[in-house]
Amino acid sequence: MSSSRANTTDVALLIHVKILFVQYWSYSMISLGLVGHTFNIYVFTRPSLRSNPCTRYFLAATICGIFTILVNTPLRLMAAAYGIQIFGYSVVTCKLLTYLLFWSRTLPSWFIALASIDRSRSVSLRTWSSLRVAFWANLITTIAVGLAYIYVLFVYTTLPGSAGCSLAQGSARSFNGIWNLIIFSLGPPLIM
Repeated sequence: MSSSRANTTDVALLIHVKILFVQYWSYSMISLGLVGHTFNIYVFTRPSLRSNPCTRYFLAATICGIFTILVNTPLRLMAAAYGIQIFGYSVVTCKLLTYLLFWSRTLPSWFIALASIDRSRSVSLRTWSSLRVAFWANLITTIAVGLAYIYVLFVYTTLPGSAGCSLAQGSARSFNGIWNLIIFSLGPPLIM
């Protein structure tokens, strides 16, 4: 009996420590991320850098990063630390929030990949460096990454007995993992 009570106490302590860690980590990430992205916006909007196409890519990455810090992190904090499941209120909320968060989380890495292409040593790639190309590349990348995650609107749902939003069991989970690996983790570094 005392062993069961000790295990229950240990589990409760671990859960409490996890919640404290998530809270401190999230608040630190929001604070430092907001300061860092604000400085980035200040630097990238300087008159001397406005004519540099590479700056446009970094500014786009900063805007997506600030959205991630101010929207994604608080939503995850509410779910993990306070038990408030915004994602689980309805199927529509689940799908739209998950889609927007996947999209906004992935875009900065693609914009940084575009910036590295813009600063490439290749003469043929450097000839494409212009503000007009940067505008269109940012727009096309935003649309392409949005289209790459369109499947989220069809496969994510609120599961019965669960307060959150998730994929149903089966091939959708495998596809989601492989697709995220390609689009989020492997694609931008390979392009760079």
